[in-house]
This record gives sequence, structure tokens and C-alpha cells, in this order.
Amino acid sequence: MHRVAVLRFEDLSAGGANAWVGRALSDEIAGQLEGTRHHAVIPLAAIRRFEDAQGVRPASAPGISAERSAAIAGGANRIVTGYYWVDPNVAGDRLALTAIEENTETRKERVLFSGSGSLDDLLHFGDEIAHAEDEEARPPITGSARALRAYALGVESSPEQAAPSFEEAVRLDPDFGPPYVALAGIALSRHDRAAFEAIEQAVRARGSGVTPVDRALLNLEESRLNGDAATTVDALGALVKLLPADPFRLRELADAELASNRYAEAADHYRKLAALLPATPEPLNLLGYALMYAGDEPAATKAFADYRRAARNSANAIDSGGDAQFFFRHFGDAEKSYLAAYAKEPNLSDGGDLLKTAWCRLMMNDRAGALQFVNRFLAERARAGDGLAPLHAAPILRVVGQKQQAERMLAAYGGADGVPTAIRNGAAMQLEWWRFLDGTGPAPHAPDALVEAVAAVRHNDFRAATPLWHALVEKTGPTDWWIRTVYARCLRESGQTQEAARYSQYAPVPIPNRTVSLDELWWPWIVSGN
Repeated sequence: MHRVAVLRFEDLSAGGANAWVGRALSDEIAGQLEGTRHHAVIPLAAIRRFEDAQGVRPASAPGISAERSAAIAGGANRIVTGYYWVDPNVAGDRLALTAIEENTETRKERVLFSGSGSLDDLLHFGDEIAHAEDEEARPPITGSARALRAYALGVESSPEQAAPSFEEAVRLDPDFGPPYVALAGIALSRHDRAAFEAIEQAVRARGSGVTPVDRALLNLEESRLNGDAATTVDALGALVKLLPADPFRLRELADAELASNRYAEAADHYRKLAALLPATPEPLNLLGYALMYAGDEPAATKAFADYRRAARNSANAIDSGGDAQFFFRHFGDAEKSYLAAYAKEPNLSDGGDLLKTAWCRLMMNDRAGALQFVNRFLAERARAGDGLAPLHAAPILRVVGQKQQAERMLAAYGGADGVPTAIRNGAAMQLEWWRFLDGTGPAPHAPDALVEAVAAVRHNDFRAATPLWHALVEKTGPTDWWIRTVYARCLRESGQTQEAARYSQYAPVPIPNRTVSLDELWWPWIVSGN
């Protein structure tokens, strides 16, 4: 399977008037390769996410230099790009073009196309390049060079300025799907339902003129506009059926299923992802978590073992195995794994494996041992210059019984100079929750459903708390397993012991950098087994 990134072609012309050609070629070739048996196209949006993370996307930068590192970070093993120049002094604007495919694994290149003509030949050249890369390439995404130009100009514009170009593209070619999808994305970002519905109506009017893939992408945008997680999963499933060899869409579907607590379906798709990307270990890690949350200990253990073999030098692989051991309540084994991961990479998750080890001690009812690891964490992270270490350690100190120390550590963020607003607000929110739990402060500025549910548990009104926590369980993903554990406590306290057992047999995996921790609502109960 070739994971191909089609980058913006580099403009060697003078003046920059024809810079749009580079993006137009990229869009055309990528669109023709999408959905073929042998190629999975890395979406431009994914490349741009990596560019933004690397800080390498100046608007005027040439495609090869600005996008190549992001494409490799995105998993490309093939890169298609090239260069061109336009001579406006020749009738028809003479276009000279060279397209190259780079195998990023062997560093070998091959020329896909080299030739010249006029700008009117742009679509024909793009089609030749796509078929040189894959003889099963789809037909051109539009029959209008002017529409392709308008779309490319929109892609290169800021979101605030792109809409007129996309609108021009669909005016010139009403069956051109990508501009509709782009306009739908703009409407989604603006929460403009009327604009979105107008786009939908226009697409429906085209019937089969707009390709099934573009219509599926539009359905996906609609599900996101509605904020319906289940519909989003279904829309992604429909898209994956159209693009079965595309690991990027398959990963997106599996991630959405996992977040929606569809563990069996997620595991199935992570298995398929691992088969599509045999040289990439990460799908095995994701498979392990899906199986873990499904409660399949033998299968999860095997998946994490496979991940560790595939990623021999990865501390994360050791840490993931520790998470499974913790989840299935093998706390002594989890401690060994977390310490091994920390020894291999002390900076993994900002030293979080030491805090996870502290949680192992807490789960074995060893508060003194837990405190030792918290103090070790604080000392070693101080030497590393980690100013956020107290923020991450304070919730465990609170659980251990060091309430005043925990509160002092968080209060210090409110008065310190240079503390980012997000950090200051996070510390203040945690303090609000603690005071609410202690009955010394008002309800925090948080979702009413959570405040009401916490208040019921704080007052030991478990019959009232049970339906409240059940509603939270229905709305949260697997990383919020602590909510299920509090729900299990409510069930047991209100006499529903059999149902409680379904949730209390697993221990919530520790997340050392959670924004707000309410772990004290559950951990003493699950440790004591009451």
C-alpha cells in the first residue's frame, strides 16, 4: 500500500501570478488517486495539521520545501510533487512541467512526467501524472480548468477569504464535489446551518453528478454540524466503505468508535489498520486499548505484547502494557511496567509514569509508598525545569491526605508571574471543585449535570445519584472510566450489586495530566471493595 502525499508543485515562474497552478495540480492528482486499490492519499488537512505543529507553513512557501517534512510526519511513503514555470510571453501562456515521485523509504526518485504545453493543457497533464503514478487512477475531478483554478485559489486562501473562490468553482462546474465539501466545512466552522442546508440542497440537485466520495464527505460534515457522535460514526463508516484501502479514514473511524464506546467495532477496524500498515506499530497500541476497554484481557495483553515487539525501543509500549495491567487490577505488575517505562524515558508524558506508580501504591492501599513516589516526581521534575509538575501532583496529594499542601501548590499558580491563562484557570477550577467537595465553597462553574451528580454523592444520596451518574456514563468515552466507577459505587450503595459488578471489576487507568481530578469520589471505595 502506497501512502501518498501529493504536494503543491513549486512555481519557478517570475512574479507569482501563476502560483495557483501548483496547488491545482496537487488537488487534481490527489483527487484522481483517492479511492484506488494501491494508493491511500494523505488528506491536505492532515498535512496542514503536521505543518502547523512544526510551524513550517508560510503562505507563500513553495510546496516541496514547505510540505515535505509534514508529509513524512503524516506517514507518507510516497511523495508526488514537481515544479513548473509559465512563460506569459508565449501565446497561450506556455507551461513547462516536471512531476516526480519520491519513495521516502529508499530515497529514490522517478520522473512521472516531463513536458510542456499551454495552461489550457493543465487538466490533461494532471491526468497523465495521476495515471503514471497509478494506472487505475480515477477520472479528473473536474472538466473545467477555470473551476480547478478557482478551487485552488480557495484552498490557498485563509478561511475568511476562501468562500468566494469555492462558490466560483461550483458555478463554473456544478458537479465539482470538493468545493461543496470545502464550503460545508466553512459553514460548519461558523455554525451556519442555513448555509450548510443550501449547500446540501445544491448537491442533491446534481444527483449522481457529484461523486459518492464527495457526497459521503458532505454527510460527514453534516453529522459534525449536528454534534451527533453516533451519526458521525455511521458517516465515517460509509466513507470507509468507499475508500477501503485508506488507512487515514479507517483510523478516523476506529478512533470515533472508541470514543463512542463501540469497543468491538473499534478493535475490528484497528486490526484492519494494522494489516494495512504492517510497518507501523501504533495501530497495535490502539487495538490493545480497544480490547482492554472491551474487557478482553487475553486479547488486550497479546495486542500490547505485539506492540512492544514491533516498537522495541519505545517506552510508550511498556507504559501501555502497564495501563492494561492497572485496568485489570494487577497493580504490582503495573508498577513494574510504569517504572520500566520511566527508566527508559523519564520525560514520557512529562514524567507521568512516576505518578502512575503512585496510583499503583494507592490501589494497594499503601499511602506512604504513594507519597514517596509523588515526592520523587516533584523533585525530579523540578530538576527538569517542569513548572507544571505541582499541578499534576496535587490531585494525588489530596487523595493521599495532604490536602493543605495540595491546595497551596495550586493556589501558587494564581499569584505567579508569567503563568499562562489556561494553566491559571485549570488550577483555579480544581480548587473550586475541592472546596465544593469539602462543603466550603459554592458549586463550580461547570456543567450542571456533573455538579448535580457530584453533589448527590457528596451528600451520600446514592438513590438520587444513580440515574445522574448513569446519564454521565452514557455521554462519556473510555478515558473517563472513573465516571463508570463512581456509577458502580452508586449502584452498589443503592442495592444494585449485580449491575455494579459490571463496572467495578476494572480500575480507571490513571491520567496524570487530567485538567480536573475528582478521583477521590471513587478510589477508597474500589480499594476497599465495599
